[in-house]
Amino acid sequence: MKRLVSIMLTLFITLSFTTVFASGQKVTLTIEEAKKLAVEKSRQAVLDDLYIKVKEIILNDSKYDILPNSGSSLENAYKKGVEPIEVEMNLELAKRAKRDNLETLNYSVLKVATEILVINKELETEKQKLSILQDKYSMVQAKFKQKSVTQNDVNDAEYSVECKKNDIIRVEDNLEAAKLELQKLLNMPVNEVLVDIKDVIEYKFLQKADIENIITKAFETDKNIYEKEQGLKIKEKNLEEINHYLKPGSSAYDNAYYDVEIAKIELADAKANLETDIRNKYNDLLNQQGKVETAEKFALLLTKKLSAAETKYKKGTLNKESFLNEKEKYIDAVYQKYSSIRDYNVIKAEFENLVS
Repeated sequence: MKRLVSIMLTLFITLSFTTVFASGQKVTLTIEEAKKLAVEKSRQAVLDDLYIKVKEIILNDSKYDILPNSGSSLENAYKKGVEPIEVEMNLELAKRAKRDNLETLNYSVLKVATEILVINKELETEKQKLSILQDKYSMVQAKFKQKSVTQNDVNDAEYSVECKKNDIIRVEDNLEAAKLELQKLLNMPVNEVLVDIKDVIEYKFLQKADIENIITKAFETDKNIYEKEQGLKIKEKNLEEINHYLKPGSSAYDNAYYDVEIAKIELADAKANLETDIRNKYNDLLNQQGKVETAEKFALLLTKKLSAAETKYKKGTLNKESFLNEKEKYIDAVYQKYSSIRDYNVIKAEFENLVS
């Protein structure tokens, strides 16, 4: 009891402590720095550590609680043969739960931080496109003065400019929302600290994987499968103990037998589901890899086309409107490249979480 009280006191002190940031302070982080800070400030990690400590105490105490009680022989057999497996399982499940929670936190931070980078790219793209539309609007106004276009053409060009300004406001709102979401993940005061991500949207290509070996290893590390395996082991041990005292046909024996068969089915289903998830996610990753490569090639192609168009424009063999159209296509292609890399990195992180 004293040890549990000590643990609860530690929990209170730890959760009461938070890193202090000055009001209005701006914090700029890389993705890796954000992931590290999220782990350091995670209250869930503190809870998980304390929960593991509780399970360790229970396991240690159980080693000294092996004397038979006043119950039946079957109850004592269960206490001696089955309960130790349960206690060890609960400790291991607590450890794996902590690992899974940290992996989920890392994934969430990666996803939101990468989203911030891509939204910044989108904002940059929309501002460049606004500049192009403003140039086109000026050109239409000049043509209108020359009476070569109608008032409707001027109105359409002006409307396009106003719509693009609204697009920029929408993107800025999305950026603010993403930053607030990141601050929550980092356990930062939402109304006081301004957080931003400064990093490179990098295509981290995953080499071709030995998927069969990956699936085998995933079976060994997955928390759900471990729980199903240990659950089966417990039910088999329970049946073994019952078999010393009861025979088939008795309700206790038959129920224990059916529990074992159900546990076998649940374990097989868990393995099949995990294998399916891994194979599907790996296929998603390969498909997205193809999209990234296509987007990169297209962006490179439009870079060359823009360079050629700029040369022609400077020589006077291409009008300004045509040059601006090529520039807009290039801007869109660059943004799509970064967007596809974002999607790839997120799917890659999801795949790695499945198999870790």
